[in-house]
Amino acid sequence: MKVEVWADVLCPWSYLGKRRLESALVLHGDADAIDVEWRSWELDSELPIEPALMTVERMVRSGRPRAAVLERFAHIVSLGRAEGLELNLQTARPANSFDAHRLLVHAEGRGLRGALMERLLHAYHTENRNLADHGVLAGAAHETGLDREAATAVLASGEHGDEVRSEQRRGAALGVAGVPTFVVDGVAAPPGALPADTLAGLFAARC
Repeated sequence: MKVEVWADVLCPWSYLGKRRLESALVLHGDADAIDVEWRSWELDSELPIEPALMTVERMVRSGRPRAAVLERFAHIVSLGRAEGLELNLQTARPANSFDAHRLLVHAEGRGLRGALMERLLHAYHTENRNLADHGVLAGAAHETGLDREAATAVLASGEHGDEVRSEQRRGAALGVAGVPTFVVDGVAAPPGALPADTLAGLFAARC
């Protein structure tokens, strides 16, 4: 069985979804029979490379009441805590994630895309790092087991940009409109960080 996950490193729901997927694989009981593959999705392709406003301020300036934004963030943080995640959403400063996705495609060819996705999700949501910074990305690649010089060369060259765009087009064709979206053997589930037991049920239904 193939499970493809469209996700963005800037999305806390993608981080929650990854943890719940891991729990679902345990519940399923035969994780080795499931091939998990990560796919690219940019929540906002217009974000600049240099981080500007924190997410809270961006949402308030877009017209949302500050109290409602803070309440929503507190809810997501509590959900993350239940999954063992430390989500520092109020201090995160989003930046363009396209280069991070290019590096993730590079990692896939070396069997480390899932591991790099984990490192980047932690780097942004817990450490509040700038995931458009090539030094940060190359460092994360090195920590994951990739060659730093090779990662730096990929980032400088623009390599894998076409693959990222292709994955996003394919996701849209499958009905992906938000992340995370789990696609099980070509069939897209409803978007969102689905509970582990829901995901395990989807896997069981496909067996």
